[in-house]
Amino acid sequence: MARGKGKRGKRGGGGSRFAAQSAEEIEQRNARLAEFDAARAKRRADGDDDDDDNGSVDSATREAEREAMEVGRRVAGMSMGDDDGGDDDGEWVEKEYKPKGVEALIEVDNPNKAPVKMMKMKDMGSGEAAPMTRKEREEKEKEAKAAAYRKRHEAGLTEEYKRDMAKLAEVKARRAAAQQKAADEKAAAEAA
Repeated sequence: MARGKGKRGKRGGGGSRFAAQSAEEIEQRNARLAEFDAARAKRRADGDDDDDDNGSVDSATREAEREAMEVGRRVAGMSMGDDDGGDDDGEWVEKEYKPKGVEALIEVDNPNKAPVKMMKMKDMGSGEAAPMTRKEREEKEKEAKAAAYRKRHEAGLTEEYKRDMAKLAEVKARRAAAQQKAADEKAAAEAA
């Protein structure tokens, strides 16, 4: 963005620059600046002398301001509970609310005064529970179906249970046949 002259054709700064027309004007300006510098040096020297003199008005006011600042710090420390002598165990000490203006005379319910706590629908004290969402309902149905299937399986009423029992009986028969065969071979080996 281009930077140019601002509002009303002026740019920041403000003061006008000294433009001398002749050497005499330059000498006059230098004389004024020298007088100003001398007066400033004198004021500064007088200010240093006042600091050394305890009886002056400036040092008395400075001392009073310093004491007031210290008292203010102590009061602020007490209100926040930072002082070591207190028995409030570092807890925040809340100042008492003082009404301003005609607020003490007129009682008004201000909805913005106390923060409103947000509550969820399920936390409300209503008599009936909030309806379940589709996902919650489907999850509950799935769990119910799984529990019913488990019950029927344990009772031996499912096809899967019947197949498993048939396989188990077949495996037991094979093992019994293998044991019988091993026993027969062992007896034949001993007889021979």
